Amino acid sequence: MVVKDMEFYSKKYGKNFVEESIKSISNKWTLHIFKDLFNGKTRFTEFQKERPTLDNKSLTRCLNAMLENDLIVKKGNEYFLTEKGISFNRVYFELVNFAIENDSQYSSDEKLEIKNHYLELLKLL
Repeated sequence: MVVKDMEFYSKKYGKNFVEESIKSISNKWTLHIFKDLFNGKTRFTEFQKERPTLDNKSLTRCLNAMLENDLIVKKGNEYFLTEKGISFNRVYFELVNFAIENDSQYSSDEKLEIKNHYLELLKLL
């Protein structure tokens, strides 16, 4: 039934909203850049620092796609989340939450502590 409803709205509005959302974050590095931006990093070199396999061309491509999708803006040599980019914090939290909930190495208390940390970091509290 749910699939039928999704197909109905895809036909009605001429697009699949899930696919459209996935397109804007489908680059291999996009979620990593979101993580960095949510942690206060703003510069090209900061994004590359802990990712030795991330070359200049790939990072430039990723940042350009994020700029085109209005997820970030560039001011001088720094990148910042737009309101649209900031709104991704809920999605990012759910990805983290999924990982936490499906990791058996943490106790319930530890999971709660980690979740609260991310809720605060992502300004969802």
